[in-house]
Amino acid sequence: MRIFLILFLSTFFLVQIAGQNAQFVKRASFQFQDQPLEYVLEQLSDEFNIQFAYSKEIVDVDQLVSLSINDEALSEVLDQLFAQTKIVYASIGGQIVLKTDEKKIPIPIGGGDENDRLSSGRTHPKEDKTYKIEGMKTDSPLQKRRELAKGEWITLEPKALDGGQMPSFEIDYSELSFGKVVELDAILDTLWSNIRMEWEEKINQAEQNITINLPNLDSTAVQIGLNPDVELTTKEIETKNVAFHLFWGKTPAIEGIAIGGLGSRVERDIEGLQLSSLRNVVEGNLYGSQISLLFNRVRGEVIGSQIGGLRNVAQRMVGVQAAGLSNKTKGSFGGVQIASLSNRANEAVGGSQFAGLYNRAKGKINTQVGLINHADSLRGVQIGLINFANDVKGAPIGLISFVKNGYNRMELSYSPQLGYQMGIKLGAKGFYNIFQGTIDRSNKIINNWGLGYGIGTYISNEKRWGLNFELLGIHVNESEEWTTDLNLLTKLRMTLDLRLGKRFSLFVGPDMNLMISRVFDADTMTYGSSIAPENLLYEYTNTVTNISPLPISVTTTTITDFKGWISLNAGIRF
Repeated sequence: MRIFLILFLSTFFLVQIAGQNAQFVKRASFQFQDQPLEYVLEQLSDEFNIQFAYSKEIVDVDQLVSLSINDEALSEVLDQLFAQTKIVYASIGGQIVLKTDEKKIPIPIGGGDENDRLSSGRTHPKEDKTYKIEGMKTDSPLQKRRELAKGEWITLEPKALDGGQMPSFEIDYSELSFGKVVELDAILDTLWSNIRMEWEEKINQAEQNITINLPNLDSTAVQIGLNPDVELTTKEIETKNVAFHLFWGKTPAIEGIAIGGLGSRVERDIEGLQLSSLRNVVEGNLYGSQISLLFNRVRGEVIGSQIGGLRNVAQRMVGVQAAGLSNKTKGSFGGVQIASLSNRANEAVGGSQFAGLYNRAKGKINTQVGLINHADSLRGVQIGLINFANDVKGAPIGLISFVKNGYNRMELSYSPQLGYQMGIKLGAKGFYNIFQGTIDRSNKIINNWGLGYGIGTYISNEKRWGLNFELLGIHVNESEEWTTDLNLLTKLRMTLDLRLGKRFSLFVGPDMNLMISRVFDADTMTYGSSIAPENLLYEYTNTVTNISPLPISVTTTTITDFKGWISLNAGIRF
């Protein structure tokens, strides 16, 4: 069994960043009064550099909360924040996973005693009570940590008081644990809190002995399937250490390894490794690795990895998905997706996507690298030919980027060398693309005109000014419809942006120009562009002569002219 635990821990460790616990050591101060929970979570995420994983269909992030913290650690901040809600939390894979517990009673700010301030994943002072645990194997590697399959129940049987009979309670363990492995003590404390609040008067009369009946999940069995219709097992029990099927077969639950010649199916949870040549399916949760030459599917959550030759699908994911074609996470996602074709995460709360063609992330994503990238909220970098995002805290780097709430501007200006200029800037403040057009009508017979492309970044403060730093390249057509020879004007530009309204501004600043040209003027018998001014800072002509080898000797000469100058650029931007 140890080898499988080592495999699981190694796989999970690969996707974590060293020093994850630093976020729980850092201390900060906050003051929020009746603010939406979603806004508070965003502020905590930025301050502590953490990601919150949750589904808006399950967790009410529109509810108003208040928080007053002075130099406290993250754990204390989360305790006070969620104590006033029905939300419980746990740290999984460097993320804070949130879940609504309908049985939890919120504690208003300033109300309740210390024992009432309970939150998931933390141990609180215990009252006089004892726990009697039945049905758990004492020598099991999971003696301290135990995960039950979704749909199983824990039955609480409080002892009768003073001849009176207290009714039994049934609590859905899978809902309390949110499908993850949790400390048993934390679950017991939460269960005790729920009973205490409902039966406070009776429980205060005497010490209670609570019996928790867990299903008897023995973990010593081997399951062998020689064909699809016949299965031989050592005894009828729920959980297997090893399940081997020559063709394909199903197993109730696994704490170890499941191997299928063609396919493998686990009806509940698996802790360990699942291997097959065609398809793996887990109806519950996967804590470990899933490897198949074709398809992998987990209907619950994955903490670990899915590696498939074609496609991987999971409901929730914290770890790595790697597939030959595509990956998909239907619910919350935090980890890494790698595919040659496409990746999709429906509720991203961080992580990275790498695809040859298309990445799509609903929610917040840290990194996307692909031909086309699409994110609702980018919190890092996009690298691709075309990028889409609703809002960005980072940089979309590509040929063209569309950011709905980004830095999208149009500008008009005039230059003595280029004439009238129009530019369109698309992207985010951290990085945007520039599409430039120029036309000079000074010669009414034949116009000089140009097309250009560039990149830039915008730095601003809360006042009415900012700075643009840009690099552009413009192909200039001189005295003809299209100049086929090299005639490239490069510009290194800095402009001061003075905002006069929400979108309207004036800009002015210097351009450092370098003209690289192989254009030949037959009238003057000279090489170089004619748009450069007379007061040049720099000029150099480079001549390269090439002689072809024997037996036929041909001599070719290439002349490139370089001219440099500084000019002023000014205009309006809206």
